[in-house]
Amino acid sequence: MSKPTNEFLELANRGIYFARKGRYEEAMVCFDKLIEISPRRGTALYNKSTGLCLLGKYEEALPLLEEAFRLEPDLKQLSKENIAFDGIRNDERFKRIFL
Repeated sequence: MSKPTNEFLELANRGIYFARKGRYEEAMVCFDKLIEISPRRGTALYNKSTGLCLLGKYEEALPLLEEAFRLEPDLKQLSKENIAFDGIRNDERFKRIFL
């Protein structure tokens, strides 16, 4: 996979900043733009799934997370300690995507 563009990195960092500040809706705007500019980049899908989980939208988050892992399997390790997924960590569908 090619190196992310400066625009991608800037949007990702801005979205993560907003999420850490509890400004989830603003984070989601950034994460949606990430997907617009790089729809096949697992990191973009991962970030959006994280934001959705923080908003309690688990049903929307799971398919994105699964696709993110398919595109970039190394993201599985990152997600093991991501507290955004605590609300679905015991969900069988969440566990299944780690297989």
